[in-house]
Amino acid sequence: MKLTSCALLFYLALGGQGGDWESVELEVPKRGGGMAPRFSQDSTWLSWIEAGSESAWVLVAADLSAETETERVVFKTAERDEIFVNWADRPVFSTDSSRSWLAAWLPRNGESAYAYDSVCSVSVDEGKLWSAPEKLHSDEVQGEHGFISLLPRSEGGWAACWLDGRAMGGGHDDHGHASGPMQLRLAHIDYEGKVSAERVLDERVCECCPTALCALPGGGAVLVYRDRGEDEMRDFAYSYSTDAGLDRWSSPRAVNKDGWRVDGCPVNGAALASNGEEVAVVWFTMGADSTPRVYCAWWDAEQKAFGAPHAVAEGKALGRIAAAMLSSGELAVTWLEALEEPGSAEWRLAVGSRGVKSFHTQSLISSSASRASGISTLSVDGEELLFACTRAEPSAAVIALRLFR
Repeated sequence: MKLTSCALLFYLALGGQGGDWESVELEVPKRGGGMAPRFSQDSTWLSWIEAGSESAWVLVAADLSAETETERVVFKTAERDEIFVNWADRPVFSTDSSRSWLAAWLPRNGESAYAYDSVCSVSVDEGKLWSAPEKLHSDEVQGEHGFISLLPRSEGGWAACWLDGRAMGGGHDDHGHASGPMQLRLAHIDYEGKVSAERVLDERVCECCPTALCALPGGGAVLVYRDRGEDEMRDFAYSYSTDAGLDRWSSPRAVNKDGWRVDGCPVNGAALASNGEEVAVVWFTMGADSTPRVYCAWWDAEQKAFGAPHAVAEGKALGRIAAAMLSSGELAVTWLEALEEPGSAEWRLAVGSRGVKSFHTQSLISSSASRASGISTLSVDGEELLFACTRAEPSAAVIALRLFR
């Protein structure tokens, strides 16, 4: 993976900072402005959205591994009014052990601002040919279907989860969403791009917080999402599957009872991280005392539950988190944190292990606190970390860093 022309100077300038990770900016093969970067789960593949022209969007992916020559994979080009583009609801790209690829994005399905489908397309020849796009959901409702997460199945193909608005109807809340319940749904996708085994995992969830889906050590998977209680409690819940085919899923359980009651969607999802032996969840909450916090918790395989929460950051965190786990078992977390100057913020990194009292934290890169800065994304490449975000100003662009120590 090539470094930018200023990378060496950047690397030397950040050396000798004790426990800090050093950073070099990567030369992402983007053309023009970009936004909404997202690493595939447990992968060095990064996807993002580019402004192909004044009238078109281009959905792109590239492998940022140090072992590969970086090449662009364009998996969708569309007119700007054909697809839904949003700072939080991002397209996703996934690869599996057979080197097959799955891409998913959000074509509009009606005139409403939040009327769009979730569709997927598969390539089994590394992008030469793609299957015809197929909807993940079986309904024809002109409403919300998004916040997709993908995970390869050990039996082949993928599991996909998404937030499904088919049951929403009548009136709108303060965020412009219909007032009925948002559902959490899951389905399977085969190598021909065919969708099957659709089912509801939760009948009433938060309307616009990203989902997270991750494999469990020894087989199965866990899915984390922000729930929505009848009393407007917006704490995170999870469902898990222990069978190889990901066919049977548990009833929803609470990750932790944070006590965050809010009349509206926080637009702040959880992140899952694994190194194949351990799994951890990271999330943002303001709890019952309205104090912003980033928490993490490790998966207990015997209890089929997440353990006690551990505070990673508090006080000025804005959330928009990402997480990845190194082979050593160290958990890396990134989030956006507000600075003293109004409207300004910075992306921060924390790294720690199960059982430690505190994480080592540091600043990564300055940013804007606006929604245009999007959500961070993080992955592992060997013993190094890969981080990407959207630079909001002076114009939107995808920024990626390789982190060393």
